[in-house]
Amino acid sequence: MIGSLSSVVQAAGHTESSLRKAGQWFAWKWVAVAAGGLMGVCLVTYAALAWQLHQVENLRAEKTQLQENVAVLEKRGGRIVMSRCGGRLCIEASRNQGKGAEHWKGANWWNEKNGVALVIPRGY
Repeated sequence: MIGSLSSVVQAAGHTESSLRKAGQWFAWKWVAVAAGGLMGVCLVTYAALAWQLHQVENLRAEKTQLQENVAVLEKRGGRIVMSRCGGRLCIEASRNQGKGAEHWKGANWWNEKNGVALVIPRGY
């Protein structure tokens, strides 16, 4: 009886050792999964920030170009008045379109405040 009890105790000791090793392996596995998940979140965050910085740089370049265009227009004496015509961008146009068209009336839109002809620029 003591011999069989001793063998049972030995088997329990081996089982406990195996169970402890399995628990340690399982803990390391979850640490690896958590580290991989954290790394994935960091990479996605980095990619999102890099994309946003790229977009900001594009906007800065576009802003610079638009400011240069405005400066050139101001040097040429441009004073364009913009409005909306039927939901589209339109600008005020002079009735004098040059020699032979001094009293041009080809506009379909008119500024209600001052009666100036409005035209829709190409591309709008």
